Amino acid sequence: MKVAAAIASEFDRSTTLFLAVSTRPYTEDIIRLFPFHHETDWIRTSTQFPRIIDFDLTRYTRRFSSDCEFIIPPLMLGPVAIRGLPDCALEVPQDWAPPLHEQLLQTGLDPDRWFCCVHYRETNYAYKQMSNFRDVDPDSYEALKDFIIDELGGQVVRMGHPEMAKWTNRPGFVDLSRYPESWRLQFYAMSRARFFIGSGSGATGMSTGLNIPSAHTDIGDYYTGRPGDLVLTHEIIHPNGDRLMQESLLKAGLFSNVEVETLIEEGQAFGVRKNSTAELFAAARQIYDRTADIDAWRTAPRAIKTGRNRLSWPPAEDRGVDFVDLSSI
Repeated sequence: MKVAAAIASEFDRSTTLFLAVSTRPYTEDIIRLFPFHHETDWIRTSTQFPRIIDFDLTRYTRRFSSDCEFIIPPLMLGPVAIRGLPDCALEVPQDWAPPLHEQLLQTGLDPDRWFCCVHYRETNYAYKQMSNFRDVDPDSYEALKDFIIDELGGQVVRMGHPEMAKWTNRPGFVDLSRYPESWRLQFYAMSRARFFIGSGSGATGMSTGLNIPSAHTDIGDYYTGRPGDLVLTHEIIHPNGDRLMQESLLKAGLFSNVEVETLIEEGQAFGVRKNSTAELFAAARQIYDRTADIDAWRTAPRAIKTGRNRLSWPPAEDRGVDFVDLSSI
């Protein structure tokens, strides 16, 4: 959606049509975050998705009384496109904001102090109960919560789902994972956060979509993020004994969970080490330093039209990866 928003932001007038499958109860609400004129065709199952080669453009030409100018297939929705196009934010709808603001206040979150959002992946999510390289240790992220509150002076909002590990309650901590069906409230909280920090998951994609500065931790892929976001990879232990992390993981061509998992399936003895608390603390301090201009709730980002009325494709050259500096630990 962020790629589509970035393209639409280049034009004064446009209609974006989404072909969507409702695989989660919040799918429709996520599409509501798209900030420009759009429509949605709901497809009942993913098997009904048309292949690009079979796509009937005339159906939509008749519907919109104009030609369909641009089709965005999944392979064009990755990090290179996001980093090369205008940095256009998704938006929480204006009619949602007032009641969600009151709900967030009712959780006890102090409106005069900054807060950040934290999320990490566990294997017990109701819609995706499977283990993979993105799984992390919840205890490490609870220690991160305490570090942000005690050492950085912030408040922490945990994003997530009710199946997540229970964390100890304390002042300065709000656990939205314990609020059933709270995805709208979580969208709103993310839009007002000083920063996001967390491992590869849907919440990480939401921080990117809402233009919230982020530290992406325990990352094993070239993860979608905005220019200026920080990346902290997990460590891969190569069968030859090399320990690969950050720049060395990228240079070795193993900054890809799919690649490493394929090699393991072929019998190669790769290992993985997830981030230590010291590494997570370093990531938190660095994204905290980068957002020093925010000392209370962030003003929610707004989508902006560029007024250029043109599109250059492919997008500008990718701007690389900004890794967390671990030299001090």
